[in-house]
Amino acid sequence: MCSSDLVDEFEEMAKKHSNFQFHVILSKPPSGWSGHTGHVQDIITEVVPDVAKRSVYICGNPGMTKEVKKLCLEDWDMEKKQVKVEEYI
Repeated sequence: MCSSDLVDEFEEMAKKHSNFQFHVILSKPPSGWSGHTGHVQDIITEVVPDVAKRSVYICGNPGMTKEVKKLCLEDWDMEKKQVKVEEYI
């Protein structure tokens, strides 16, 4: 789960840069969570309908990043230069 400091930092970046947006999506949300739930792969086109026209930065566990990268390159026909990936365990 994102730390509140990181969320605060991203919120500040979004205020300063109109071309930056972020969405917190929790697969196992705590009680009372009102944000997005599920997995990035399932929600991305809902929150970013024109994702194929953008550059994306995918960061997370290897399973998720590989699946989203595959969607970007194969299903949405994005160019490799539009997709940046960082995996962590």
